[in-house]
This record gives sequence, C-alpha cells and structure tokens, in this order.
Amino acid sequence: MAGGPGKPKSANPQVLFDKALAAYQAGDEAKAQRLAKKLTKAAPHVADAWQLKAIISLNAGKADAAVKDLRRGLRADPASSALHDLLGSALTESGEHAAAVESFERALERAPKDPGILNNLGNALRHLGQFDEARERYRESLAQRPDHPDTVFNLANVLIHLEDFEAAETALRAAQKIAPNDPEVLRNLGVVLMKARRRDEAEHCFQRIVDLGFADHSVYNNLAMSHLTLGRFEQARALITKALEMAPDDSQVLVNASIIYFLEGSWLEAWTAYEARWRRDLSSPRPHRQPLWQGQPLGGETILVWGEQGLGDEIMFASMIPDLIAADVRVILECDSRLVSLFKRAFAGITCVAREDPPLIDTTSENVTYQVPSGNLGRWFRAGDADFADGRPFLVADEVRTHAMRRKYLSGDEHLLIGITWCSHNRDTGDVKSMDLEVLLPLLEMPGLKFFDLQYGDTKAERGSLEARTGITLGRDEGIDPMVDFDGHTAQVAAMDLVISISNTTVHAAGALGVPVWVMLPTSNDRRWMMDREDSPWYGSVKLFRQTKDGDWPGVVQRVKKDLLGFIESANADA
Repeated sequence: MAGGPGKPKSANPQVLFDKALAAYQAGDEAKAQRLAKKLTKAAPHVADAWQLKAIISLNAGKADAAVKDLRRGLRADPASSALHDLLGSALTESGEHAAAVESFERALERAPKDPGILNNLGNALRHLGQFDEARERYRESLAQRPDHPDTVFNLANVLIHLEDFEAAETALRAAQKIAPNDPEVLRNLGVVLMKARRRDEAEHCFQRIVDLGFADHSVYNNLAMSHLTLGRFEQARALITKALEMAPDDSQVLVNASIIYFLEGSWLEAWTAYEARWRRDLSSPRPHRQPLWQGQPLGGETILVWGEQGLGDEIMFASMIPDLIAADVRVILECDSRLVSLFKRAFAGITCVAREDPPLIDTTSENVTYQVPSGNLGRWFRAGDADFADGRPFLVADEVRTHAMRRKYLSGDEHLLIGITWCSHNRDTGDVKSMDLEVLLPLLEMPGLKFFDLQYGDTKAERGSLEARTGITLGRDEGIDPMVDFDGHTAQVAAMDLVISISNTTVHAAGALGVPVWVMLPTSNDRRWMMDREDSPWYGSVKLFRQTKDGDWPGVVQRVKKDLLGFIESANADA
C-alpha cells in the first residue's frame, strides 16, 4: 500500500490493509468492511485505502457508498486512472451513466489505450443510448485486446441495437469460438438469427441452452417464439406455458403468451396477458391523469379512450367504441389526427380529438371519470367469439369523394375496380409481409379489370418497370397520399369493388368499411388474423389467403386468381 501524509501512529495501515484484503479474498464480507472502515480512518489520505474500501463496497452491492469512497480517494490521488475507472464502474452501478462517462474519459486521459477502460466506457455509452459511440469504444478495446470475450459480447449487443445484424452475427460467432457453450452468447445469437429470418438456426441456439441446463424463462420465451415462427403451434404453446410458470409476471413473456392466445381464439386470456405491454420498455402509456377503467359499471360517466399503436390497430380497436356508446357513457376518443374526421363521421355523439403532446384540454378535463387505451377494451367487450357482432362494418367513407373517385378511376371499358397493395414498410415484419409487384402479374393480366394502386409511398419506379415489361398500366391517384390524407384514402378504398392486399392499414380500412378485401398472409402468424382460418371475427368482409410454405407468394397469388375468376362471374351475374 502506498504511503501518504497524516498516517495515524495508533494503527498500522499496512497491517489493516493486508487484513482487509485477506478477509475480502476469503469471502468474509462483514469483516472486510469493518477492517476497511478502520483502514480509511487510520490512513484517510492514502488512495489505496479508499480504493480497497470501494471494491469491498461494490462487491457488497453498495455502489453509492463506493462512489463516496472513490471520490475521497481521488482527493488523495487525482491522477489515478485506476480510481477514475473504478469510479466510472461504481457510477454505472448507481445508474449515473452520464457521470460514469466523464469518469471513464478522465481515466482514458491518463491511460489512452487501456482496453478495460475503453470497454467500460462503451458500456456507459450504451446505457445512455449512444450506440454508435459505444461501438467505436468496443472496437478500440478489441484492437488492444483481441478476442476478449466480454468485449466481443458487448460489441455484439450494441450491434444488435444498431440493427447491424450481419456484423452482430460475426461478433457473436467470434465469441462462440472463445466460449462455445456460453448461454448469453447463444441467446443473443439466437435473437440475431431470428431477426435474419433463419428460424431453424435460432431454434437450435435456444434449444442448446436448454440442453446445457442454463435455460431460464427468457430462453423458453425465445424458444416458444422460434417454434411459433416455424409453424409449430403446440410446441410454442407448451414452451410459453413453461416460461409463465417460471416467471408469471414477466411482461415480455405475457405479451408473447397473448399472441398465442389470440391466435387460438382464447380471447379473455389473450386480453388479460396483453395488458402487460404497458410494462415493457418499448411501450409508454399516455400521460392522462384519470384512473384506468378496469370494467367498473358505467352509466352517465365520461370515459376517455385513447388510440394506440399504428393506424390499423387504432381502426381495429375502434370497432369496440359502439359497445361503449351502448353502455350509456359519454366517450372522448383521442386518436391519430388522420383518423379524426373518419371517426367523427362513424361515431355520432362522441367527442373525437387529435392525439397531441401534451394532450388537448378535453382529454385532461376533471369531468372525465376514467381513461383507457383502446386495446384494453377487448377484455370487456370481446371476451368470446359471440361478442364480435359478425364483423359488421362500423366506418363510413366520405360519400361525395367516393362517388367522384369511382367515376374518375373507372373511366375505361373495365367494369370492376380492384385496389392492390403489395409492400409493407414495417421495420419489424415488412420484409416478411411484402412481395414484389410483379408477383401479382397473374392477376394483373386478367381482362376486364381495372387494377388500382392503393400502395402508400412512391411506387412510380415499380409501376414504370411493370408497364415497360408487360404493357400493363396501374391506376394511381397522385393527389391522395394515404399517409397524410387518410380520410381520402378510405374514400378510395370505398370506391373499389374489391381490395387485394398484403396485411396493412388499407386492409383494416376496407374491413371496417365493409369493402370486400382479400388479405395475402405469410406463414408467420399475426395475432390480428389468428391461424388456420380464412375469415376474421373483426371484419366480415375479409378473406384470408395464407402461404402454405415460407415465402411462397406465387402459390398464394394462384389461389387468389382462382377465387377472382369466381368473383368476376358473380359480379357479371349480378350486373
């Protein structure tokens, strides 16, 4: 132990230091803390004394105490990179990540290439959400200390956050060579492989953890989801049940369990588990101050219902607003601003306001008795199949715009107007749900039909390529941007005789309007469309066409074509 001024003569600091260190190394926590306290009293100006006391405090889970000890130590030796580094670690443990970054940076000023400090700085930056900066610090650390398992693993984690899954897999494969049976490496590799849609390989990673005896509830949760994406519903259900037995209150497990319950039509169980979505980090409830409605009897009160998630879910959940109105309750519906005019037209007698931050005054009024997210209504109004009212339409498009659009769009010899969409930009599932426009060619070549592009986004290049190759011209109204003028988009949808689409917001609009809509689905199951059925309890006009094998969109299109021939014959017979 380094000496320092002011050493008391009544105690030998070196003896105390050695005894405290020995007790710490022997695992005698109480004795180590007691001796360390004596040591710092005996040698308050010796940095090593405070450093040892801080290490003992950190080991005991007392990060705040360690921070105080280390700041005392830095008074004695402000140039110590080790003390600044350890202070950064203690601050990280205390959740003071910005202060931790400052400490690690001070440590690096004195030891610029220290791989351990660089790794620790990367961890603090990651906690602050500064993933690009964290990635660079990890790479700098590995340049000095190649193949260090913790740093390789940390780099992989931050690459997952940055959605650089290819690089994350490379890092995790490197970590796997160092520690082939490390359960955390296998877990994260499985997550990356799921993101890459390599489901069989992902399932193997999660199963390997089980086989090694390291499985916890999160492993069974991941394994359940990998089986579900592979179409193994019974295995998925058994595994999610096991995960729930191990962690009945875990929010992620509950939300995934709700997906399985929705798919099989266990409605009440699904809605109950689904409420856990608000306990996940990625979900934030609206800042309304009224108590949450939890099924209390209603009559005459005012309830604030706030829409959640994307436009499609807002529309689907809005199908339960008539149930509230029938309960003799005053409803304030807070929704995406693009839905206000549509919902006002559909639900007479309610107050409909745009979602803003902070909320509009109507949504914070003291006269409002309860507030509830729209998805929570299902627990009370869609607890069983009989509660769905046969999927009857509940939205109404602008009739003037609809009639004008139909006259404009159907101006040639065609007698049926069919809207199409083929692409989703959803960051999580868009690649699975989407297809190339030319996959629809067997439909587009059918005579006597006017196919109309309802796809959101810029489709000019795709339509141009199709026309250049086949001579087929799709209708398109450049005056309507579905992402801006959604009321105009619903008028477009209402002008169609039929909509053929992948799963997206247009489908929900068509179903809610009662327009016939055929939905082409991938093999991966979506809670909204359940499984193994061709209809939807939510919308009576929906017909589902599912892939029978992964990625087989041409097979789906051929089945749609067969039914489209029947649709044309029926339309001709009614003409």
